[in-house]
Amino acid sequence: LRHGRRVWGAGFFQDDWTFLARAAGILPAPEISARPLSLDLYWRVVGATLGYEPKVYTLTRCLLHVASGFLVVRLTRLLHASVATVLLAGALYLLSPLAFEALYWASGVTDLLANCGLLLALVGMLRGGRPGIILLIVGGLVNLASKETGWGLPLTDRPGWISSIS
Repeated sequence: LRHGRRVWGAGFFQDDWTFLARAAGILPAPEISARPLSLDLYWRVVGATLGYEPKVYTLTRCLLHVASGFLVVRLTRLLHASVATVLLAGALYLLSPLAFEALYWASGVTDLLANCGLLLALVGMLRGGRPGIILLIVGGLVNLASKETGWGLPLTDRPGWISSIS
């Protein structure tokens, strides 16, 4: 909470300028991107639809963080935790000072999108059934297209899970 003002007052830094210039068509985009969602599509869509003001990018990062907080709550609930534990997990996630860099720095969207995708995939794994496999696939793709660390995402939680949903 004490860093909130710093997050909302942040401008663009270092790599942000490169991604903004690519989104605006000033610099050419690379032919192949390891992070097509977080370093290409995100910047182009946000810039074209909402503009290039720093606060717009801050708002989208904060919304991704809140969405991940809701996914932490859902994940904890799927683990049959008590209501107090579920609320504590959500609060600890949302208020953790570890999220400051990703929220402060516009390029931190890579971490926020990858995390949101990972959490969505985990919720899908625990939920199971056809809706679970859809969440797993969508979350996994978001995770993989956002940051290289997403390649470590496990695709099943137990033997035979995918084949059991037919």
